[in-house]
Amino acid sequence: MIVGIVSSWITNIILLILFATILELILPNSSTHRYVKLVVGLMLLVAMLQPVLSIFQEDPEELLKQMDSWGGDSYETEMNINELEKTDIESESLAYISEQVAVQLRGKAQTVLINEFEKEITDLTVSFLSLHEQDDLDNLDSIEVIISDASLQRNETDPPEEEIHIEPIVIETNTTPGSQEENTEGNSLMRSRLSELWEVPEEVIFIREEGGGTSE
Repeated sequence: MIVGIVSSWITNIILLILFATILELILPNSSTHRYVKLVVGLMLLVAMLQPVLSIFQEDPEELLKQMDSWGGDSYETEMNINELEKTDIESESLAYISEQVAVQLRGKAQTVLINEFEKEITDLTVSFLSLHEQDDLDNLDSIEVIISDASLQRNETDPPEEEIHIEPIVIETNTTPGSQEENTEGNSLMRSRLSELWEVPEEVIFIREEGGGTSE
């Protein structure tokens, strides 16, 4: 509506200017030339005032509704943009906080697991429910801990020595029920120890052997 009024207004002004220019070129220099300029000037003035006059011709209630609708759409768009920006900031903040907390938890538990369970944390991921401002673990969703044998990690980091020929050893791939129970019991004790060490519920701690399954 507003765009149509402005376009019509500019078009009328341009046409009047062209009309006045053509008349000025056609008419000879005479006394009527001055009156023609006066009439064209008045017409141009009326054309310039046309948007103001058209406002009084419109229904005031309808005009107010259109203005409210336009303002409401702009406000809603601005709110959506602000909400998206807020979501992006929260996501980045959560990722940063999760990383920092993971570093702290890993540093607190690494030595304990090596000494008591001969296990080493190879990766640790912390997930939060929402962004929190306090330095606590109330919003914890889960802590996923990936572990491996500490002796294996140390052997992988040792410098290579002279080559020694070792006969191939055949290992049975079938795991006995006793070993599975022992592994489950060990992970359960480990979860209990980590829960005590980190002061978080056991339910949020998930332990997974590197290359293996998850222990809940």
